[in-house]
Amino acid sequence: MKLIKLIFIVIVVITCLSMQPYNHHYEILSDDDFEMAKIDNERPALSAGLHEDFYWESYNEWNCIPAFKIEFICGETNYGGIKNIPIILFDTKQRLFEFDLGPDYNWDCELVIEEWKLLAQEEESFCIFGAYLEELNEEGTYSLYYIEQIKTLKGYWKMKDYENYLLPD
Repeated sequence: MKLIKLIFIVIVVITCLSMQPYNHHYEILSDDDFEMAKIDNERPALSAGLHEDFYWESYNEWNCIPAFKIEFICGETNYGGIKNIPIILFDTKQRLFEFDLGPDYNWDCELVIEEWKLLAQEEESFCIFGAYLEELNEEGTYSLYYIEQIKTLKGYWKMKDYENYLLPD
């Protein structure tokens, strides 16, 4: 009788667990991706200058979001001259997330956006490995992250290959 009760309980638990909605984000990231993140986080991705009054550090982390909710744009900034920066926007209605490559390089924005769109096309999820930089408004509802990598089921886009995406000087 105890064996029958145990089998029944196991069947009920398995049935209940199978009713949970499946999150497709999890199938994108592999053990290698998490191991890479662990190694990457041995040092901060971003930090304040050593002579700043308030020292801070920020580490890269994976953020996986629904691919159909992202928008790709070329944003303009004035950082040692006018530059176009590739940007991914994700709006949750309560918070806007901006993921970009930063103004340090002279990006071929259209080329980068084209690559990102190919990765996102017909995908359910889009994972970004990047570090939080700052809030862009006083309400704390507009967050800026700098991108290190992007991954979908189609593959990767990596910042370390940045030289392929720069405009000629």
